[in-house]
This record gives sequence, structure tokens and C-alpha cells, in this order.
Amino acid sequence: MVYNRSLIFIVCLLFNSSAFAVLKDPTRPPNISANSNTSNTPKVELKLSAIFISKQSKHALINGVTAKEGQLILSSVKVLKILKNSVKVRYKGTNQTLYLLTSFKKKQVDIKKSYHNE
Repeated sequence: MVYNRSLIFIVCLLFNSSAFAVLKDPTRPPNISANSNTSNTPKVELKLSAIFISKQSKHALINGVTAKEGQLILSSVKVLKILKNSVKVRYKGTNQTLYLLTSFKKKQVDIKKSYHNE
């Protein structure tokens, strides 16, 4: 009788062992498999917001980060050339040109060096 119960218990374990192989990690976010490849991370969309050009320097605002020519930003984006309406960058081994989305009229602003209380 004990032999029959042991045999039934072992048979049940054998059939249920496949259920143990499909255990899910409760801390893993949904829709991510355990064997997902981390090299397939989504590309960062580069957005050029502004270009600042003065007599002394040129700067570009890319994804909220201000950069000048030759600078490495966002850990993998190198600013190659800043032009009047676009910026050339190298991102993950490929050269890209980012354009300003909207054009605006330049306005000359005179800043007085001294202020007088009248």
C-alpha cells in the first residue's frame, strides 16, 4: 500500500515537472522574455531643438543637451559640424544630419551696457 502511494506520488511529480520549467520571474516587467537580447535596445530619437551661433562659438541643443562641435553627448552621439539650420552628428557609427523643425526670423537685440535710473 505504501508502495502504491509512493509510485503515485512519483508519477505526479514527473507529470508536473514541466510546470516547474515554466516558472516566471515575478520581478520581471511584463512582455519581456527571459532570453531577450539586450543589444536590441531601442534607438534614441535625436531631436535638434535650437542652434546658437555667436562670433566666438557655435552650440546646438540636442535632446535637451547643449553641445559644441567635436563634443560627445548622450554617451554615443558625437557632434561633427554645426551649420546654420542643421547639425551633423555621428550616432552608433552612422552619420546623420539633424534639421531644425521650425524656422524663425532672427531678431537683433541691443543690450545696453549701462542702465540708468531716470
